[in-house]
Amino acid sequence: MKRSYVFVLALAFAFSFGAQGARKMKVIRGGQGFLYPDHNSSENPGQLSRDDGTSIEAMYTRTTESTPTQTLTPSMAYSNGRLGLFVKGSRSGTSFNPDESTDTAGGGIGFSLGKRRVVNIGASYFTSLESTSTSTGTLKGTINLNPARDQGMALGIAVGTTVGGTSNPIAGTIALGYSGKNRNNNIEANLTFNDINATDNYTLSGFFTLGGDMYYFGGGYKHTNVSSTATGEVVGRLGFVMGRGGSADLSALATYDLQQSAVTYGATLRVNF
Repeated sequence: MKRSYVFVLALAFAFSFGAQGARKMKVIRGGQGFLYPDHNSSENPGQLSRDDGTSIEAMYTRTTESTPTQTLTPSMAYSNGRLGLFVKGSRSGTSFNPDESTDTAGGGIGFSLGKRRVVNIGASYFTSLESTSTSTGTLKGTINLNPARDQGMALGIAVGTTVGGTSNPIAGTIALGYSGKNRNNNIEANLTFNDINATDNYTLSGFFTLGGDMYYFGGGYKHTNVSSTATGEVVGRLGFVMGRGGSADLSALATYDLQQSAVTYGATLRVNF
């Protein structure tokens, strides 16, 4: 019998609407990449520790295939400028019926080191909740070097692997980026070796984020090469910030597969504390 984590997080999400006195969050919203990810992203738990705020989010996505796949992803993220924590779950399938969907869940932690939070480290773990899964988990660690102030160059490295599978390849990422005085304005370039033992299995990507008090926009491109097969994806997310101190935000997001001409689209709703 599957766990009911999706419904537990959904209840927490609904309850959070009753929170009063929300303060202005100092977080990155809408980031699609690795160095400057969205606050509720699980891409880089180390960088989460640089944010300051708590948020609960529900994300829904759907593909445009003849038999579409739907995914519901509730998450909660907390950070205070030195420590970051997140938990996230997802249910994906042609419907949300437990017999016609697959569930995953996980979480992560990040720490900023030193007085100026120049260096941070983080780790995350995700696992399948399916009893028939052959690859039961994904483990990742990150380390990042940031400017003493928000503006400047940043460098990030990640190493990850699957756990419990028949083969457990090790993946590695190196990223270089630059952010303005407002960290919501940034750009980055990444190189990921999806299997460090196979140099022809890699992903090149670039992302940017723009943001202000009332909006945010993140986009980017990913090029993946496996042996002699190449694929490309364009991603984007546009959001609007609402309420006192930015207590809530709503966004639309989309991914376009250039080879398959397939679109995945969706929306997010987030409450901030």
